[in-house]
Amino acid sequence: MEELLEYVRKEVEKRYKIKGYKYIVIDGTGFGYNTKYSQRIKRGKEIRQIKSHIRVGVIIGVRKDIKKNIVMGVKAGKAYESEVKIAKEIIEGGIELNGEYFIGDKA
Repeated sequence: MEELLEYVRKEVEKRYKIKGYKYIVIDGTGFGYNTKYSQRIKRGKEIRQIKSHIRVGVIIGVRKDIKKNIVMGVKAGKAYESEVKIAKEIIEGGIELNGEYFIGDKA
């Protein structure tokens, strides 16, 4: 999925002659599935059952000049992984940012 979205982003950038993004929107969410496992809390003193899940980060590029919002990248991370870390990995994959941007974390 990541490779497909990267390909689509590059094709859209070529079509609209996009040389960078002034504004980006970053968000992340967790996707759970039914597998449960034991998690140790407070260094093993307490054990609780939790569902497995992964963290997914998405970056959208906002282009007011062409009135388009473009999915720039998506990346799946580990459970409880920082959305900021996931976003940085997407950006370091070759996305040009020309202008101002902000990366924040909900935590």
